[in-house]
Amino acid sequence: MNYNPDLKITKIKENMETEIKKVKTLEITEAVKDSRVNGLKIKKGDIIGLCQGEIKFIGKSYEGVVMKLLQKVFTDEELVTIFYGKDIDESTASALKEKIENEIEIDEVEIYYGGQPLYPYLISLE
Repeated sequence: MNYNPDLKITKIKENMETEIKKVKTLEITEAVKDSRVNGLKIKKGDIIGLCQGEIKFIGKSYEGVVMKLLQKVFTDEELVTIFYGKDIDESTASALKEKIENEIEIDEVEIYYGGQPLYPYLISLE
């Protein structure tokens, strides 16, 4: 959103590098094997919630992990953007959006089909 084609490429790069520092990235995926990470016992099939690449929550449902993760890491961001993957249908993603809007004080929540294969949800907080 900070892209301005009228600026020199060096200024565009500088602006984007500044903006990216303000974005938190959340990833929701499924464990493919049993493991232990940062003291967390993960079983194959568990739903894993990551923030900035670090595992923060483990659960049994995508929605539950998304909500726990947002409640834990959300601060004062104004925009939550959800990209739902190829195995999530639009009605499921819309229901998650509605739940977030009802339970967390966020100015704006957007959803988009991302089609990503390994991450049912990729979420950015800006």
